[in-house]
Amino acid sequence: MYTRITPVYKLNASDYLITIAVVAELITYSLFAAAVANGFGRHNEYITPASSISILKCLYGVMMTGLWVSTFARISIACLLHSFSTSKSWKMVLWFIMGFQIVTLIASEIFQLLECRPVQAMWKPVLDADCMPVQQVWAIGYVFVGASMFSDLVLTILPMFLIWKLSRSAIERSLVSVLMGLSLFATVATVLKVVYMKTFDIESFDTFRASMPLFMWCRMEECVIVIAASAPLLKAYIESVLNRLGFPTFQNSVRKLNSWDSSQGPNHYIPSTAASHV
Repeated sequence: MYTRITPVYKLNASDYLITIAVVAELITYSLFAAAVANGFGRHNEYITPASSISILKCLYGVMMTGLWVSTFARISIACLLHSFSTSKSWKMVLWFIMGFQIVTLIASEIFQLLECRPVQAMWKPVLDADCMPVQQVWAIGYVFVGASMFSDLVLTILPMFLIWKLSRSAIERSLVSVLMGLSLFATVATVLKVVYMKTFDIESFDTFRASMPLFMWCRMEECVIVIAASAPLLKAYIESVLNRLGFPTFQNSVRKLNSWDSSQGPNHYIPSTAASHV
């Protein structure tokens, strides 16, 4: 955010969206920290019933706000990419990704609210409560994870087609590619999360201890996608640091042109390679 208001104030939609994501992340981590303070991550046998209710309340809040982080961070990246090209197909793909992320967020929030009726049954025993089977909940979870991976891959691969067509030095294009491709690390975190989901024992009685790594991988994914949305704006500062370290100055690529002998008229030119042998 600092680089967008200094030295010139130039905030746009992508900046406001990533701000929403950061605020949601602060709320998510606050709830997660509260859950840990109440014993989340310890063995169930050491946690009192009152603490269990507090933990589950906090984790429910984490699940409700956590997806806001990754969703708005991805939409922020899409908005940033939207301004890179005037191509109609380019803009259509990005509008699709933004719409897809919004639909995924709404569907996830509705699912969280309808998982148990009444909703209080998510964190405490309620008489005659009606909750979805655990297997069905996990199956739907895989769908949302797949949607996240798809969006991350598109947002990583798409800018590469544009960056390497730019008339800039190779080192500058490499730097921009790395900055724009950081969302690929979010995909890696998502893959590791899927691996853990696959091996997780959903019938375990030690749920607070067993599910801690899964929640940690979710938080890792959120942090990485927020960094990926913010990193491209640090290009100027990174360029300055690289210059101080002795790397070549970033500049437009120079293409070798043919020599032209003006004395021979406009319809005659001498290629530079031939001229050297005259």
